[in-house]
Amino acid sequence: MKKISLMAAVFIGSMILLPGTAWGEEAAFPQYAQTIIQKMESETEKGLMVDTGISFASVDEAKRFSAYFYRYGYWGEEPVKVALRSWPDQPSNYELRISVEDARLAASQHRQVETALREVSDAIAAVSADQRARAEAAYDWIYNHMEYDYTLQSKSMYTALATGKTICVGYAEMFRTLCQNLGMDCELIYGDNHVWNRVLIDGQWRYADITWDKNLGEHRWRLVTESEWNETHPVRKGTF
Repeated sequence: MKKISLMAAVFIGSMILLPGTAWGEEAAFPQYAQTIIQKMESETEKGLMVDTGISFASVDEAKRFSAYFYRYGYWGEEPVKVALRSWPDQPSNYELRISVEDARLAASQHRQVETALREVSDAIAAVSADQRARAEAAYDWIYNHMEYDYTLQSKSMYTALATGKTICVGYAEMFRTLCQNLGMDCELIYGDNHVWNRVLIDGQWRYADITWDKNLGEHRWRLVTESEWNETHPVRKGTF
C-alpha cells in the first residue's frame, strides 16, 4: 500500500457521550469493527492510512459508528484514528479510513483482550446457565482481578488486563463485554463524570457499579433493582 495524502478528510477522533445522550447500536456496526481489525491484521507496513472498504451515507452515521468503535469495537492501547474521505460531487459517500502507526500491534492488542474475556465468559458459562448467577460471576471476576487506577492512566481494556488496574469506564466496559458474551443485554450508563452498568436479567434491569463497590470495599451495588439504585445514584444519565 502506498502512502497517500488525505485531501478532503474529516478526522472523527474519540467520542464523548454526555449525560442524557443515547446512541443506538446499529446492526452493521459490530461487523464493521471486525472488518477494521482484520484490515489491520493484514497490514505489513507502518504509519499508513488504511482503507477499510466501508462507506457511509452521512457524516452523522459515521460519527455514530466512530462512537461505537472507540467504545466497543477496539480495545487496544495503540492509538487508532478514524477518518473520512469525501468529494464535492459525491455528497452522500463518505469512505472510512483509519490512521495507525502500527496496525498489526493494534490488532494484536485487541485480539488479546477479546480472547482473554472470552475465556473468562466461557468458564462462567460452564458453571451455570442461570442469568443471575452468570452476571454475579462476571461482577465477581472483575471485582477480584481489577484494582482502581488512581493515576487515571489505564484507560483501555488492554492496559487494564495487562496491569490489573482500570478506571470506571474500564470496569463498566469489561462487565458489559462479559455479560454480552454470556448472552445478556448489558449497557453502559453515563452520568456526572462516571460510568456504570445495567444488565437485563430474567426480564428485569439490574444495576451494578463495580467502581464504587471496589473503592469502598463493598458489594452494595451488585445487581440491585432500579428503585434501590435511584436511592444512591440520583444523577441525569444516558445509556450507551
